[in-house]
Order: sequence, then structure tokens, then C-alpha cells
Amino acid sequence: MRFVVIGDLHGQKPEIYYQSFDAIIAPGDFCPTEELREFYFKILEERQKDPNYSKQWYDLAGKKRARRLVKESLERGREVLEHLDSFGVPVYVIPGNADWAYCEDKWKFLDKDYYHDYLLKDLKNVVDCHNKFVVINDELCIVGYGAHSFPELPQHAEDMAMLTPAKFKKLEEEYEKKKEILVKCFRQRKSGRNKRRAIFLTHNVPFNTVLDKITWKKSPRCGQHQGSVLAREMVEVYRPPVCIGGHMHEHFGACKIGKTTVINAGYGGKVNVWLELNDKKKKVEFYKGD
Repeated sequence: MRFVVIGDLHGQKPEIYYQSFDAIIAPGDFCPTEELREFYFKILEERQKDPNYSKQWYDLAGKKRARRLVKESLERGREVLEHLDSFGVPVYVIPGNADWAYCEDKWKFLDKDYYHDYLLKDLKNVVDCHNKFVVINDELCIVGYGAHSFPELPQHAEDMAMLTPAKFKKLEEEYEKKKEILVKCFRQRKSGRNKRRAIFLTHNVPFNTVLDKITWKKSPRCGQHQGSVLAREMVEVYRPPVCIGGHMHEHFGACKIGKTTVINAGYGGKVNVWLELNDKKKKVEFYKGD
């Protein structure tokens, strides 16, 4: 199988530089959220000072402006997914943290799943893989885990300081629920006498590698590893041949966790990863356009 892997697009329609591929893989963040970043950082700074700080980004932006920003983000994300659908091959996707999925928010406007109900609606070639075991063929499958953006359990002192014991316990319970879902997905790999090889498709890359360290100077978390703890655990336990993620825009490349090749698919419409999986062999190639 020959795959073109694209990274976080945030509203950019991707250039596909390769020919004759069997499918496209995308780790989410189809919608742009750049205009929201200042509000996210402000909330993070305030919660570091006061763990009880309860304002949301839309409180800072004002709900009228926030509503407009969300609608514009969704429209551009939908355009990206329609473009991917037009290639006529399966497009395996998961939601990123920017894709307005499973919001469960106190603000009614955001208490929706725009990812399924709008972004993916009626796209015949786009296959949602979030929290699913998706069969590609007799040899390959995808296990998907999206809609996350930082360690599911706190890994840094300032994160622990922002949590009460009750909030930490809730995070642990949520972690175990997410883990249970992924464990069930990985256990479905066995097909008769064979065991399908899994492409583990995650939004954020696994924690504590060269691919998850924040190097952007303006980030309040510059210098920290902020990958997914759960993705790391699944890679270590189930050892898939490939784990594909994104989220960390600073990186575009690969590393190893044991025998698993971990790929950060990069950021923007000018990056592609070529992935071939054949007879237990794999080929990975990175290409960045002008």
C-alpha cells in the first residue's frame, strides 16, 4: 500500500506532490484557529496564577466575535476536506483539537459535534478513524485517536499546580476510559490466523521524543515536551509499525520508539510524507515544496 500523509493544514488546501497512491492519511486540524491563539495563551497564563480561573476563550473574545470566528474556521476546514475528497481515493482522518469535535461546552453554540455533523458530512471518500479500528485490507488496519492536544495526565509541575485532587482524579478516570477504547481497537487486529499490522493515527505525537518538544519562542511552554502520554503508552505496549501524528508544528520528521517509526507529518499545505507498507517492510520519505 502507498500512502500520502499530510500534516496539520489549518485551512490550507494541500499540494499533493506524489502520483499513483492508494490512499491519503491526515492527522487532523483541518480548521484554522490562529486568531484564537492569543486567547488560549491568556487563559493558560491566568490559570497558572489562579487554578480557579474559569473564563473561556469566547469570554475574552466576546460571543459575537467568537461565533463569527468559529463559523469562518468551519467553512475553511470544510473546503479543505472537500478538496481531499476530490482525489477519489480513501482519505483516512481523525479530528484535531482545532476541528470543533465533541465540544460539550456550557455555551450552547459550541455544545455540538461540528466535526461529524458538518465537516465530514456527505464526503464519500473520507473515512473517520477516531476511536475506531478501520480495516484497510487483509494485512493492514488503522487505529485512530484524535481530538487531543497535550499530555492527558500532567507531566510538568505547573500543570499539577493547576489541579485540585478532584480534578486530577477526573483526569485519571478520563485517561482510563480513552485507554480502554484504544485497547479494544488494537485487540481487533487479529483476523483468523493473521494479525493485521496497525497504522496508529493520532493527532498529537507520543510524549517525550524529538518530535513533541515545543521550540516556538512565543509559547509559554517553550522547551517542554507536550506530546500524548496515551499515544506513547499504546506504542510501547502494542508496537505498531508506524505511528502518525502532527499537532507540533515545529517538527517535520521521524524517530523511533522501539521498532515503531513515529512520524510528525508537519504543518501546512506544502509538506507531504510518502509511506509504503509492503510485506512487513516500510519506506518513509519526507518532501517539502517551495
